Amino acid sequence: MKKITILCFLLSFYSVLAQDNYNQFWQELLSNNRISATATLKNVNDNSVKNLIVNEMMRVENGKFRTNKDFLPAFLNDKNYQYYLYALWNENYLFNTYLETGFNSKNIGAIRSVAKKSYTQHY
Repeated sequence: MKKITILCFLLSFYSVLAQDNYNQFWQELLSNNRISATATLKNVNDNSVKNLIVNEMMRVENGKFRTNKDFLPAFLNDKNYQYYLYALWNENYLFNTYLETGFNSKNIGAIRSVAKKSYTQHY
């Protein structure tokens, strides 16, 4: 019983610590302290799709608009990726600005990857 209590305490402490780092990250970013925000984000040890997206947002804030080749495969491996997909449809790290520029070599690969993933998930 003691072990379970200790385990629950440690897990809750870890959760609070990760949340505190996110709060600090957002404070730094909204204060336009990008260097500090980037350093704070590196200390967040979270493998969720939320963290994946926040990292891409931070890349864009730092002026990195090139596609991160590791993002889309990791994003599509999350079971709830579709909820984020539709919300972030026009971001650089997903389909870019395909509504304005049309389909091109930069975004067609991402579109095909998502279509393939969605097709195999439903059939």
